[in-house]
Amino acid sequence: MAVTKIDPSEIPEKRQFWGRPVSEETLAIRALQPGEAIKFPCRWKHHHGNCSGYVAAYSTAAKAGFKLTGRCRDGVVYVMRLPETS
Repeated sequence: MAVTKIDPSEIPEKRQFWGRPVSEETLAIRALQPGEAIKFPCRWKHHHGNCSGYVAAYSTAAKAGFKLTGRCRDGVVYVMRLPETS
C-alpha cells in the first residue's frame, strides 16, 4: 500500500467505544428521535430469559441521556425511544 497525503477532512469519523467497533445497532439507537422505533435481528445469547441485545440497547440509551422501551421476541429486538417528560 502506497503512502498518500490526504486532507484532514478525509479522515473517517471515529466509530469505536473502548477500543471496540461500535455496532450498527448502537449507532441506530443513538440516532433515534422521541417516538421513533426500530427493530433488528437478535444475535445475542439469552441468559435466564434476559436478552443481552435489549440490555445493551437500554444501556446505550441511558448513556445518551434518554429512555426507551422494547423487547426481544422470536429472534427480533424491538426498541422505541420514549418521549421526553418534564
